[in-house]
Amino acid sequence: MPPSSLEKIRVLVVDDSVVMRQLLVRLIGDEPDFEVAGIAADGRTALAKVESCAPGIVTLDVEMPGMGGLDVLSAICHLHPGLPVVMLSSATQTGAVQTVEALSRGAVGCCPKPTGATGAAATLEILRGQLLPLLRSLGRPGPAPRSTPVGVPRVTGMLQTAPLPPRRPAPRLVLIGSSTGGPHALHQILPRLPATLPVPVVVVQHMPALFTAPLANRLNETCALAVREAVDGEPLMNGTVYLAPGGRHLKLVPTPSGIRIRLDDGPPENSCRPAVDVLFRSAAPLFGPAVLGVILTGMGQDGLLGATELDRAGVELLVQDQASSVVWGMPGAIVRSGLPHSIVPLAGLAEAIADRLRVGCSNLCRPLSKPTSFGG
Repeated sequence: MPPSSLEKIRVLVVDDSVVMRQLLVRLIGDEPDFEVAGIAADGRTALAKVESCAPGIVTLDVEMPGMGGLDVLSAICHLHPGLPVVMLSSATQTGAVQTVEALSRGAVGCCPKPTGATGAAATLEILRGQLLPLLRSLGRPGPAPRSTPVGVPRVTGMLQTAPLPPRRPAPRLVLIGSSTGGPHALHQILPRLPATLPVPVVVVQHMPALFTAPLANRLNETCALAVREAVDGEPLMNGTVYLAPGGRHLKLVPTPSGIRIRLDDGPPENSCRPAVDVLFRSAAPLFGPAVLGVILTGMGQDGLLGATELDRAGVELLVQDQASSVVWGMPGAIVRSGLPHSIVPLAGLAEAIADRLRVGCSNLCRPLSKPTSFGG
């Protein structure tokens, strides 16, 4: 039996393109668990419809004449905090840069508008596979968490980090996995870490290929650390953040000159490429317990199998808490699995990471000195 209207996910569609509005309305209207809360062709109408239609989610075109998508997003975030906004952008460099800016400002997800599709049916099929799962993850709460496993600290405040267990050495590497809501979370964490960070940081963020380079550039502008999209074959450097390129898996491999990054086009895992599992699995045999694993907001359970390998190697796992996660799929999977972990709110994750690395947090400007090389 289809859900009642009270249970349906109400979506406000905002796009200046008549064709795209019609396609989105058709896509949403065909699903028994969705309904179209309203339609807007410009930013000011969109803000009025948010007030009058009370949507549960907004899909928002990035590039619109007059009041653009970024301005509409800022207004929604100010007037209706907590209302999820998903950005739809053209598959262009300009669209990608604007979308990344929107994600850093609080949009919870993005979806590129299909290009090269021959006809409405093909376009709808692409949107059905890319947009609908994201909207469903935002419109349905995740399962309730279990309590933290016995003997594992639960971090409940910004500065209430757990002491480093004596059996673990100080980490030589930080690994971060994130998906829906991840860009905003990364913008809350990475700028707080100091330029003197004594380890590399490797990040897998689920994003299309067009968006990861602008995300790395945007983070690089705001961080004391150097942030860049990873390049195949490059060595790891302390004080540097490497972001996996969209559409490519990132592994860490041993070479005679030290640990290096390897990118490949292997099959998706958990319907993802890059996949957090691939990165985590590659690091476990190379570093043993000298890794800090961090799982941020995201739908699905990518990272669970890789985290299991890290746990076998004695690695500590930090997990973003449910209250601060846009979607508690990936972090919740770790909690429900029974793997040892510490649950940390987003506001306390930078401090928790710095605590494990025995450094302090800061908001320093980018240094001019070159990061030091990281050997195997």
